[in-house]
Amino acid sequence: MVKLRLIHISPDVSGLDVYLNNSKVIERISYKMISQYFDVPNECTLDFRISGAPKSSPPVFYVKLKIEPEIFSLTAFLIGLVGSKDKKDGINVLILPDQSLTQNSAIVRFINASPAVPIATFKFKDGSFVQNLEYSKVAQSVVSPSKKVVQVIKDGETIAENNINILDRKFHEILLIGLIERKPSLELYILTHD
Repeated sequence: MVKLRLIHISPDVSGLDVYLNNSKVIERISYKMISQYFDVPNECTLDFRISGAPKSSPPVFYVKLKIEPEIFSLTAFLIGLVGSKDKKDGINVLILPDQSLTQNSAIVRFINASPAVPIATFKFKDGSFVQNLEYSKVAQSVVSPSKKVVQVIKDGETIAENNINILDRKFHEILLIGLIERKPSLELYILTHD
């Protein structure tokens, strides 16, 4: 069995129920909510359905997982637009393994999870950056603990900014989420966990 948690950052759907092999494991997860870790077998199917929809209704999205035996825990990010007819920004799940950390370091994952921003640059004000990160892509760095200001730059302009306290032996996800011309608004959403 593998531990898995879900982070709901799909901006155009409020509540979802999540099924594991056709059994409900999460009820009414809303935008920006994070589930507890739950056990999943190494091979399984996750279905996502609009909250309150009958179990017999078709899922809005499903993903089949086949997890390598050496992976012990995963984080799944639900991104994209449920209502999109365009496959490139339609609903999707990014599944990333949680890794072990060494002392005096932290892992920062930059995730472009906004379908409204096809390409963005993530930049720390101290000068380091991740350039041209496409929507639904992830860049990862090992960094020293410190306090930083992170910005997202698009077409030479800052479109989002937030502060981050990078802590020793922790994971940090810096996610660009939301939309530009409608709600929920574009923002940098920062998560810290073991």
